[in-house]
Amino acid sequence: MYSYNDAVDYIEEIPKFSKKTTHDNIRRILDRIGVNEDTFKIIHVAGTNGKGSVCAYITGILRECGYNVGTFISPHLVTTRERFLINKNVISEDEFIEAFEETKRIIDELDNEESMVHPSYFEYLFLMGMYIFKKKKVEYAVLEVGLGGRLDATNVFERVLVSVITSISMDHMEILGDTIEKIASEKAGIIKPSVPVVYLADDVRVAKVIEKKAKENNAKTFAVLSKNAKILKKSIENIDFYFENMYYKEGTFSVPSIALYQIANSMMAITVAGVIGEVTGCNISCEQVRNGIMNTRWEGRMERVLPDVILDGAHNEDGIAAFIKTCQSLVKTQSLSLLFSAVKDKDYSQMIKEICEGVHFNHIVVTNIYGKRNLDAQIIADTFMKYSKDSCVVTVDDPYEAFDTALKIKDSNDILMCAGSLYLVGMIKEHLSDLNNR
Repeated sequence: MYSYNDAVDYIEEIPKFSKKTTHDNIRRILDRIGVNEDTFKIIHVAGTNGKGSVCAYITGILRECGYNVGTFISPHLVTTRERFLINKNVISEDEFIEAFEETKRIIDELDNEESMVHPSYFEYLFLMGMYIFKKKKVEYAVLEVGLGGRLDATNVFERVLVSVITSISMDHMEILGDTIEKIASEKAGIIKPSVPVVYLADDVRVAKVIEKKAKENNAKTFAVLSKNAKILKKSIENIDFYFENMYYKEGTFSVPSIALYQIANSMMAITVAGVIGEVTGCNISCEQVRNGIMNTRWEGRMERVLPDVILDGAHNEDGIAAFIKTCQSLVKTQSLSLLFSAVKDKDYSQMIKEICEGVHFNHIVVTNIYGKRNLDAQIIADTFMKYSKDSCVVTVDDPYEAFDTALKIKDSNDILMCAGSLYLVGMIKEHLSDLNNR
């Protein structure tokens, strides 16, 4: 019998002795678990940015309809259990242990019976998720791709209900390719024969790749364009917008976020809801869609954790552009300060340059994150001082102390924006939780 911490430690150790395997390898284990594409209706979501948010909105809509929904997401912010949601709720430690032990038992059995490669870190978690979803008898499984699409463990199913591709930008180029077209091609690898595809079509280069792949698979496409939304009203709590498509003619929706990019993400979920209704023959009403979106909060994406503190996991080209756009919208009525960190394998210099050129922050606090991908805070500070001529830049090595410092030194009317890394967002959320529990 494993404890929860023992199970997590085992999974965390997997990268040291295993690497990404094959879909055949995953299928053999899924067969033993008793899961295939007929076990539940699958919505498969790929993309660079917005995957988690789109998954959350789709889940919210399906829950509004009364369905039992499992959502598999990555990465997690504080606890590994966040990756497995049943009807929007994180699973318990006991449920995690059970899924871990059953998955390990099956892997050990197969390893004894035949030559089999041990699943990778992400594959192990995916297999656990499928065990949990089967045990919980979910009707719909909303699966977020881990990386890319074509070779991802979540792409093991040969038949799904609908394929979804969110915003695509330059990220993980060392794995997915060094052009937007190559990256789009990897993401488009989730497209299946005759399975409808909902995708964000703002980038013409991406749209061409997806349309070509869909045509090869005789898959009907539903292109979503951000420009087709009209903002009606903005506040610190939500954005009201108008979006009319072929399924929902009433067209007025509200997204519970200050993030402008969540409009496009919710537009995609709205379109997916219409496609699900058409494919399954069940009617998902506009009111159910509206309520499903309005009642969904997504952690770490322009998340307001205190009245004057907002967390955003922006950490790549498009994510930073969207972060800047939202900040520019805020500074029309609100002054800002910034807490920032980044990992060393991102183009942090370009990120910082664009932030400094796009938005003025009264105070900037930079810090480290824990782990092997950490980028030294002094390097970050030096880069900010290079591009920001009129902001006070402070370096605090410890991320928890950095957050406390940023709160202390910011002007009383400032909103503190925390960005640059999902690791930083997770650390702040853990810190706030610890403070609330004292």
